Amino acid sequence: MGHFANEDEVRVSMTRSPVFTAFKEHFSGKPVNTELAVIERVRSLHSDKHITTVGTRSADLLGYAKAGHAQAKLTTAGDSYLSQRDYDAPASRMDSGDGELSDDIDFGHYEYAWRGRNFPFYRVCWYDDAHGSMSFQ
Repeated sequence: MGHFANEDEVRVSMTRSPVFTAFKEHFSGKPVNTELAVIERVRSLHSDKHITTVGTRSADLLGYAKAGHAQAKLTTAGDSYLSQRDYDAPASRMDSGDGELSDDIDFGHYEYAWRGRNFPFYRVCWYDDAHGSMSFQ
């Protein structure tokens, strides 16, 4: 039949295998916490402000502004946002119309105004393999 390696042969072959070394390095990386990394960067840029994160389900700030209770202005100069353009077709092919284009903002820096107060506001969305779609504002 075949040759079965003893424990010492396996240990030696595993320590010398570049494939195993690459596999081990890939899975030995530091875990990344995207939310913490973004929050720390925002704190460094706005050190004079208190930084709080909330999920869209808890407080939909953009929806609140869209309903007319506040104002949210997306900063579009430079690299201040990341978006994907979506096309929404008409509900039925029999309906006339061209459908609509909309932007889905994955990263956006907004100037938010509410009750006479102005403050910077960030919306951040990303995909995490373990948790799926993640976002905070």
